[in-house]
Amino acid sequence: MGHAWYLACDMQFYILSPLLIYPIWRWRKLGWGLLVFTGIAAILTPTLQVYYADVVMPVYMSTRV
Repeated sequence: MGHAWYLACDMQFYILSPLLIYPIWRWRKLGWGLLVFTGIAAILTPTLQVYYADVVMPVYMSTRV
């Protein structure tokens, strides 16, 4: 089901990218600040979920030998 995961990610990037690219193009400092904030939030969210809520993040482990 890797193709379904890729399509879901691709659709989310397609929808969200204008919300990040337009401010970078129109208001350079605000746009880059928004991009940095979004990147830090994307890193911290799963980290804090694992640390505080003991949520195990899914990890792909190949069964091929």
